[in-house]
Amino acid sequence: MAVDGRDHMPRKAPQSGNAMKICGIDPGLSGALAVIGTPGPLINDYLVMPTVGNVLDLGVIKRFLQAIKPDIVALERGQAMPKQGVSSAFKFGRVCGAVEGILVGLELPYKLVTPRNWQKWAHMGIEKSLGPKQKSLIAASRLYPGRTFLATSRCRKPHEGIVDALLIARWVLETFGTKELQAAAWVDEQSIVDTDISAKLATGKWPTKVNIHSGFRMDDLE
Repeated sequence: MAVDGRDHMPRKAPQSGNAMKICGIDPGLSGALAVIGTPGPLINDYLVMPTVGNVLDLGVIKRFLQAIKPDIVALERGQAMPKQGVSSAFKFGRVCGAVEGILVGLELPYKLVTPRNWQKWAHMGIEKSLGPKQKSLIAASRLYPGRTFLATSRCRKPHEGIVDALLIARWVLETFGTKELQAAAWVDEQSIVDTDISAKLATGKWPTKVNIHSGFRMDDLE
């Protein structure tokens, strides 16, 4: 398990070579998963969050990730929104936890990222008076001109979850770059926990700082 609940990096490196698959996930029942590949970066595939009624179909998500086999996954961190009801916040948190559980079960390297970070990058240079969803659609259209971001051929409006998931994945690539992602020293955080406990037993003091090197800076993700 992760030391602070934000990171899970199994002890395995991304695939060799220049090609990589990065999956961005916008959690929530109206969210989506989007996969981009390098070099390109091209949109490889996407999946609108599958539901049965108001319940997430975890099996479909699991099979999608097993088929795609992404090298790194960026999952937007679930957090309560202003004026969001208790019941709504609980349901959203449950969905986020379920998706994170799938990532852990499949042993996929992933990071939890905040909306603030990827939106700051994606919305740069866009009219500030616009709403966040409008800004994201403009940003995605600039990166992938000609794409409609429709969930199905019958839809008339771009799917907000697809747009956000795509931008999350692209933010990881643009922020860290393919070489840095491939060279990252993936660390099993459980081994760090065990080491810290050993240090506590040996010295009688808890370590003042836990240093997790995973190719990302922790402050980049907050």
